[in-house]
Amino acid sequence: MNEHRPIDRRLPYRIGSPWLPVLPVLTTDIDDIEAILPNKSQIAIGDILRRLSINASFAGFVHRHNRGQATNRNTVTLLIVSELKTEQDIEKCETAVHRICENAAQSRSNCAVEIIDCQAFPAHLPVFPIPETSQHLVAVWNSLLPQLQTLIESRQWVTIDGMLQRRPHSVPRPTAIISAKDANDSIWWDELLPDIRELFLKNNWDFDVALLHLDRSPLSGDEARGDRVDEPEIHEGWYENPVGVGSSCGIAGSESSGTLGGRFVLTKDNIALEMGLTSANVLLRGSTFDMTTGPFRPSTSLSTVKVVSPSEQDHAREVKARETLLDSATNEAAMYTGGNDAVALGTHFQSFVDKKNMYQRRRDEANAADCHLGSVYASSGQITTPNPQYEGALRDNWALDWALVKMTPSKTIASHVRHVPSSARFQSFDKISKWYSISADVSHNVRKFGRSTGWTTGRVNLLQSAMKLDGGDSVDWYSNEPPLLGEGSTVDKVTFSKGGFGGQVVHCHSVVDTRDWKTHHRFLRPGDSGSLVLYDGNLDEDGVVAVVGLSVGENDASRASYMTPIDLVIGHIEEVTGGTVTYPRKGGRI
Repeated sequence: MNEHRPIDRRLPYRIGSPWLPVLPVLTTDIDDIEAILPNKSQIAIGDILRRLSINASFAGFVHRHNRGQATNRNTVTLLIVSELKTEQDIEKCETAVHRICENAAQSRSNCAVEIIDCQAFPAHLPVFPIPETSQHLVAVWNSLLPQLQTLIESRQWVTIDGMLQRRPHSVPRPTAIISAKDANDSIWWDELLPDIRELFLKNNWDFDVALLHLDRSPLSGDEARGDRVDEPEIHEGWYENPVGVGSSCGIAGSESSGTLGGRFVLTKDNIALEMGLTSANVLLRGSTFDMTTGPFRPSTSLSTVKVVSPSEQDHAREVKARETLLDSATNEAAMYTGGNDAVALGTHFQSFVDKKNMYQRRRDEANAADCHLGSVYASSGQITTPNPQYEGALRDNWALDWALVKMTPSKTIASHVRHVPSSARFQSFDKISKWYSISADVSHNVRKFGRSTGWTTGRVNLLQSAMKLDGGDSVDWYSNEPPLLGEGSTVDKVTFSKGGFGGQVVHCHSVVDTRDWKTHHRFLRPGDSGSLVLYDGNLDEDGVVAVVGLSVGENDASRASYMTPIDLVIGHIEEVTGGTVTYPRKGGRI
């Protein structure tokens, strides 16, 4: 083998040559492999694998690259998916990599070679929240986290999450999961990770460490384009009045889309004001207001920021989608009626005409909709506040990222939830009528209904996480390409650039999706920020749904989603506005 081609054995479940991109890695098909590797057929892949008794569930040429990296000749990879369960498996795969590289060099078809365990492909390794039964890990993490940050302070790390991670063919282990923009730099693997493991060993800290690649901010671009699941129940309440909980929203003249969390009533000077609550990042990013200079109290200038629901981008997409459905139904009906609907009366063809008429009503509803919702009344911007639930360093700098929409007199927001999954503790048409503080040492089941993904379920994690957004580099943290937003209470310790929270260290809770890990769901995706996080446990009142948090963003690499506890949001709303939140009502602590 070419002596300049190193073998990458940095992970026990992946081996290849040369140095492979740090996980998570995207797999992209190659349109014309013959043009790139004209002699690829001379690489005796099948013979090599058979002679070494390596069973591959997949073997082929693809692009393997990190998100944000363009595909090119250097990303062409011979990818082999097999099982790396034992040391013998790893040795056989290393031999296969050597032989394939030698064979490729002889045929002048050099490319990267990667053999990865089938349990690590194609998606992320499964992660789970730290449960509240693992209270002993809290003290360990509170000591570990500051020292870990000190060790890596000179690097471009973005987040540190403490969760359970399950590597292939093993049980879930407490793991410090570091997500970094520069995770492919050799200093991480040659110096920092060995130093971190030595630190853990010296202090008898029962944690593993994992390094992931993350090229964007968990909060940036979260509303810029927004992924959208095209399920009818998600869009159903967009054009209704009252507007549905979790509907799309944005500011007039912007392409951004986020989630209108729900209805709040602010009483001031004995006047009840109808409000909608969402994220400041949804309504002020891209406006003339610098979010890091908040809070923004009610003012004439703030009221010039007009809010629409659905967002202008989502409205245009929805009109087009409904027009397409109408065209299809019209053509289908015409096949049986020849364009004369009257001939279908009294026949079974009437169902096709009824379907066409339904889609026409829906198209007309969207075309005639008045999307103006109101204007921004007040906002925290992106600043911080203390959290009395915690002591020491964790008490300070909790993230605030809320915005209130003052509703136009002709509009309000529904108080009830709809299309609730049967597995939830609450039901459709129950009202979001209370808010609760959540205890720092308890892990809660939660749900949310968001503009992008509708209902998702998760659990608040038990450990703090850290996040650092350093500006001034080549990554456009506020681009129009958003980041792709379990069990336990997490506090997430976060450092942001001037573009977010002014570079302060801030904290927030994190939530891990608890649906089947094999489906790789996420609690939040882009466009879900601003959605209310709802308690999914037993309350002492029937028909009541309780708010416990406000969604702010998510991390595609570690799979964590982030929220601010609702008691901090409401306390700050009352401080900034001089009013009192009278709906939802305060419900105590859970």
